[in-house]
Amino acid sequence: RIAKADSPINRCGTAGVAMTTPPALDEVSWASFLALKWLDPLVNRGYERQVNLQDSPPLADQEDTARNTRRYVHLLEEEERTGKRNPLITAIFWAFWPQLLLLQMMKISQYLLGLLSPFILQRVLIFQEAQEAKSVLSSSAAQNGFTAVGALICLGIFNLFY
Repeated sequence: RIAKADSPINRCGTAGVAMTTPPALDEVSWASFLALKWLDPLVNRGYERQVNLQDSPPLADQEDTARNTRRYVHLLEEEERTGKRNPLITAIFWAFWPQLLLLQMMKISQYLLGLLSPFILQRVLIFQEAQEAKSVLSSSAAQNGFTAVGALICLGIFNLFY
C-alpha cells in the first residue's frame, strides 16, 4: 500500500523513495506474511533512523489483546454462571478454537507428510543410482528424480516451520 503524496504517513527516504507505514497484518496476503514482506517499510525506516511505536503496523483484529481478553472473560463468566465443569479450560477452548484447530491440523499434516518421506527418499536413491550407472537417463526419469529431490527439500522446509 503506497501512501498518497499529501498523506501524513508519506515520508521520503534519503534516496527519495516513498516510505509507507507497514500494513496491518489482516491486510497482507499469506505469501507476504510468510515472506515478511509487510515489514520492509519498517526495516527501511529502521535503517535510516530509530523506529518508534508510531512506526509499527497496527494489530490485526484477531491479535488485539484487549479484544481477546474481553471475549475470554465473557466466555469464562458465562461458563461459571452455567455451573459447568472445568470452566477455565472450556472458556479457553471456545475463545481460541480456530487457532487451536489450525495448529492441530498443521501438526496432523506434518505427521502425514512425514510418512511420505521414505517413499520420496526411495525415488531419490533410484535416481542417484541411475545417474551413477553411467547410462543415458530418459527425460521422464530425470524429471521424476528432480521432482523427488524438490519434494524432499519442500518437505524439509515444511518440517522446519511446523
